[in-house]
Amino acid sequence: MCGGVSPKLEAGFLRNTCVLFPIEVEEFNDADSAWQAIQSNPEGCDVAISDYTMPGKTGIGLARDIHSLNAGIPILLATGLLDKLKIDRPESPNVVEIMTKPFNAEVLVSAISRSL
Repeated sequence: MCGGVSPKLEAGFLRNTCVLFPIEVEEFNDADSAWQAIQSNPEGCDVAISDYTMPGKTGIGLARDIHSLNAGIPILLATGLLDKLKIDRPESPNVVEIMTKPFNAEVLVSAISRSL
């Protein structure tokens, strides 16, 4: 499964891009919904893709939760922040890449390929 949490990414962008991989895509509008899905099947998620900025919980917060359940799930973060180097990511070692928005399908495909 390729899970994505980002109300700010264009609807369907993740699903349309991930058809290039032999994986099932689940999209969520908020971190809590994604977290519930991952909790229900922690071994069923190959990679999680999340926006850094979300209501209620950051992508880093979600990454920490996922890491506590299954440290083997790589996390890709998307951000519109101008200086992605200021993002506090060392606290969650499963964050393997930060993609600066806007990005295209090629960037996403490359990031997913590197994470799997």
